[in-house]
Amino acid sequence: MVDKEMTPCEKLGYKVGDKFIYISDDEDLEQGSVIVLKEDDGSECVQFYVEPDRNDYAYANLSDVRPVSQSRPIVSGFDNVDKPAHYASGDIECIDAIRAQMTPEEFQGYLKGNVAKYMWRWRDKGGAESLRKARWYLDRLISTEI
Repeated sequence: MVDKEMTPCEKLGYKVGDKFIYISDDEDLEQGSVIVLKEDDGSECVQFYVEPDRNDYAYANLSDVRPVSQSRPIVSGFDNVDKPAHYASGDIECIDAIRAQMTPEEFQGYLKGNVAKYMWRWRDKGGAESLRKARWYLDRLISTEI
């Protein structure tokens, strides 16, 4: 039996049909565009459908995209900490759209500010739920790469 070498997409846990946000500043695609992995041909530069019109497609390097569900699983249903309904309408969650508009450093500052906000108010508003929200933002900050 011959072991098949994993493609760059497989190594990153990506599969055909996964949604991404384009984060590079390139003339071929607009930064913040939602794209869907069309084909995994084994290279670092792969083919994507451009949302919402799946007749349009583009090639992008894997280093120029971020999964829509970046660093946290999508859970079924809603929950006030992990997936509040008021931030999850449409195909993209609000946090992912915010990230797509910022540099990595700006996004880290945004996350840090939210940690401070929820820690500041936990005794007067929200109690343990505010602490869980602070932890959610802190976990996200810890997992953010620059």
